Amino acid sequence: MNDRILGYKGTGPEAGRYVSADKALAYAMERCQIAKASLPGDTWPEFRETLVDWFYSGNWIAVEEAQAS
Repeated sequence: MNDRILGYKGTGPEAGRYVSADKALAYAMERCQIAKASLPGDTWPEFRETLVDWFYSGNWIAVEEAQAS
């Protein structure tokens, strides 16, 4: 995840929504109806990053530190 991203601002059908970076994973998992499972092998870090990148690539605009000031 990008440490400079403070959150995500919704557009289109997500207009009016804002998800902070620390809640981005939980929101994406809830909307996609994904629950974390304990399976052999630790792919969680890669999955977490991929899910956030994918979920917020559509109707969302990343809000970065420079934009917030």
